[in-house]
Amino acid sequence: MNLEIRKLKARDIFKFSKILKKLNDKNSLQNIIKTANEKNLEEKDRVELYGTEIVCLLIENLDEVEEDIYEFLADLVGMTPEAFSNLDLSDLIEIIRKIAQENNLSAFFAAVSKLTDSK
Repeated sequence: MNLEIRKLKARDIFKFSKILKKLNDKNSLQNIIKTANEKNLEEKDRVELYGTEIVCLLIENLDEVEEDIYEFLADLVGMTPEAFSNLDLSDLIEIIRKIAQENNLSAFFAAVSKLTDSK
């Protein structure tokens, strides 16, 4: 599949933050942020840990945010959420890989963490 994937933009930070807030699991989000902040890590490593933990949290709670994730990812590739949800698994993996390669996910997750951190 040869899709053009757009770069992440400011609006995507807010969309992604809303998805996280839908989880209604403030304790998990706060624990992820707290754990990442407590570790003596360089900023890049701390943000990477935060991003990894957020992805795991989303996977664990996919039933609550599945449609939102389809909408978010479909927007990046110019598809409808319904069409995106029917992609072959290999195409989905390729799209996610390209999103990770072509964007500064550290900066993205750093911005998301600031919006979801309610110290």
